[in-house]
Amino acid sequence: MGAYTKARDYIERTAKIRSKLLGEDHPSLASTHSNLGGLHYKQGAFDEAKVEYEKALRILVATHGEDHPNVASLLVDLGNALIGKGATNEAKAYLERALRIFVMTHGDDHPSVAKLLQTLGDVHTTQGLYEDAKVYYERTLQLNQAALGEDHPKVGELLHSIAKAYNEQHSYVNARVYYARAADVFEKVDPNGLDYAEALADLGVVLGNLRKIDNARAALERAVTVGKRANGGPAMLAKIYFAQAQLLWPNRETRSLARELARQAREELQNAGKVSELAKVEAWLDEHERGGPAK
Repeated sequence: MGAYTKARDYIERTAKIRSKLLGEDHPSLASTHSNLGGLHYKQGAFDEAKVEYEKALRILVATHGEDHPNVASLLVDLGNALIGKGATNEAKAYLERALRIFVMTHGDDHPSVAKLLQTLGDVHTTQGLYEDAKVYYERTLQLNQAALGEDHPKVGELLHSIAKAYNEQHSYVNARVYYARAADVFEKVDPNGLDYAEALADLGVVLGNLRKIDNARAALERAVTVGKRANGGPAMLAKIYFAQAQLLWPNRETRSLARELARQAREELQNAGKVSELAKVEAWLDEHERGGPAK
């Protein structure tokens, strides 16, 4: 924080001097306000970042016009600040403006276009607009596959995001396809990596939802093995243990193991401080510790 504060104070003093000498709307002040906004953003001061980005945007539009690439970059910065403060609808408007400019100036297949499409997919996911999110993710996926190849980590990341969108819609058959594809990519990238472990865990859960019990157990067991090798955090391991417990419970012969796995999940979540997830596991254990329901 100390370094950021010193940098912020220096830039603010520079801005005041330049404003007095050159006027508040001089083109050279655009970068000053943009840099100051960036510092505020890194500190999580999103309201202050928004103010500075807006000042820079006003100067850039006056200097270069509405459709300049630098304007688009500032619109992205402003959109990210708005995302940070939770104003996702307002953020989408700025990001869509930036997308139009990037497509017009750089073409449909430019990396800036792909990156922005993914950000828009993430925003729509945050809003629970999964159909719209999938459209953005699929467009990004096509661009990244063409530019980076089928087995690039960014391709795996997008496949995982699409799978999660399907999963949130309870479209488990489609989610299974994309989780499996993501797992294949991540395994090729790093068979001992955390991304691979997380994809396996999610695949195991969705296989459980499809009642593919043997396949689900195999995926979850593999996820535990890889997750431990990758030093996966307690929250991820807890997710796997709890999914395993729920899969094993309907079989009376494996109920004691199911309880033990749920207890392991509880311990991991306690260590991670995940209150809401911990409450779900504890509620399940309260219901199942003495036999409980068959489901």
